Formats: sequence, C-alpha cells, structure tokens
Amino acid sequence: MRKKNGISKIIIALAFAAGIASNFAARFLLPKVLPEPWVPMTDLLAFLVQVVVSVLLIVGIVFVFKIGED
Repeated sequence: MRKKNGISKIIIALAFAAGIASNFAARFLLPKVLPEPWVPMTDLLAFLVQVVVSVLLIVGIVFVFKIGED
C-alpha cells in the first residue's frame, strides 16, 4: 500500500500540471473560437477545462493501473 500511495501522489501532481497546461491553452484558444458575447467568460471556461482535464486524468489513470486495489 505504501508503494501505491507514492504513485498516487505523482499521478495527482502530473494531472495538476496537465490541468494548468490545458488552462493556459484554453485561455489562448477560447477567445478565437467563442462567439463575441461569450468572450468575457473565457477565464471561467478555462478554469472548467482545467478541472475537467485533471479529474479525467486522475480517474483514468487510477482505473487503468488499478491503484487503490489490494
């Protein structure tokens, strides 16, 4: 269990880093894609993209590598 506990911390750190990268990418790309009235919501949408990417990565990696199971 101790070994997998260390792996889970690494997974969370990598997912957080990927979420931050997707946030910056979304802040750059969303104003070009969104309709004009939605452009002021770019920051909120970029944050939501960050959260979704991070959660999906964590859940996906946990299920693929079966972390937490004995």
